[in-house]
Amino acid sequence: MNGFEKELRLRILGMTSHATIRGDDNRLKDWEEVAQLTTKHPEVIGYAPFVLGEGMLSFGSEVNATMVRGILPEQEPNVSEVHDKMKFGKIDDLKAGEFGIVLGAELAHALGAVRGDKVTLIVPQASVTVAGILPRMKRFTIVGIFQVGMYEYGNGKQ
Repeated sequence: MNGFEKELRLRILGMTSHATIRGDDNRLKDWEEVAQLTTKHPEVIGYAPFVLGEGMLSFGSEVNATMVRGILPEQEPNVSEVHDKMKFGKIDDLKAGEFGIVLGAELAHALGAVRGDKVTLIVPQASVTVAGILPRMKRFTIVGIFQVGMYEYGNGKQ
């Protein structure tokens, strides 16, 4: 393995867990039970549940497609190094019910957004209302920006 390949592998493995357990339809209903069972294995050093989906982020006149990963901030350091790659803010700045978001540096730059700005997340699942079918949208405050050194992760496409 040459130096470039080793560096690339370390960066990829630093951003994702080495294994992922999924249930039917890519969902895992009893993740706490699965976590307890898997951490009994001596080679499992940690776990972190997540949800993953597609969406669009909007800020001002800019709109970018992105992959959205919902995490438990206290568990994420068990499986990734994103907490070590923060340029601004901390993963721990994500608080339940406060609608914070952490963006990759390339995505934040493409949107022209900085820490403290409010971005709108639009997901493809629609809500049926009396006014018709509407896309699901939610505003989030940017609480942090990370930079990994890999465009695929920093622009939100992974």
